[in-house]
Amino acid sequence: MKRSPISSMLLGAAMLLVALGTLAAQDREGTIRINGGSMTVALHANPQQIEQSPADPASLVPIYSDLGTGTTVYLPNIGWSVTGPQVPGGKVDSATPFTPKRNFNLILIKAAILTASGTNGVRLSLNRDNNGAPGTAIRIWNLVNLPPFGACCKLDLARLKKTVRVKKGVQYWLVASTDKATQDASDSWNMNSRSIFGTVGQRFGNGAWQVTKNSALLPAFSVLGRPAD
Repeated sequence: MKRSPISSMLLGAAMLLVALGTLAAQDREGTIRINGGSMTVALHANPQQIEQSPADPASLVPIYSDLGTGTTVYLPNIGWSVTGPQVPGGKVDSATPFTPKRNFNLILIKAAILTASGTNGVRLSLNRDNNGAPGTAIRIWNLVNLPPFGACCKLDLARLKKTVRVKKGVQYWLVASTDKATQDASDSWNMNSRSIFGTVGQRFGNGAWQVTKNSALLPAFSVLGRPAD
């Protein structure tokens, strides 16, 4: 797999941090967290380990997607950290918003959240907006069997047994976090391979959300559904 210029740049920066001894934490050999624990980096990505997710159902249309195709669905070696309180450096939640361009019944969410170490699992939620940050949860999924960090291109699937209507022009958030069952989990919400930048929010410990607007390389995900009008 060809590494994108952004991926190469970020990986090079991470290796420089290692050489300087300024990395935030190390989960296991070859996996580190940088920028105060906000990002997770695989120093030895495995582009040969390719595993694809099933194609989208023909009856669904994208509400939002920044996923790539083929063997570049997302960057395999870098993502936004999602860690539990028992991980060195503490708990980190990561989130990103999307805004539908029309009314939809949301049915399926696909996200590139990978396991780096600890318990294999993540808590994914669809949240309302609260003044530009994640608000209360509308739906919650406890996802397991996450693909291994450093490889590509399997995705986590969050299905809705009962659809949720999302409204045109209203901002919603996807939030990746841990719970009591995944307190030692260290996951990565891998970044998109299409160089799409936007808004990312992170929460460290029990602190307030810190939101970077319009300039963060977005985590890889798609939201699918059916038009509601």
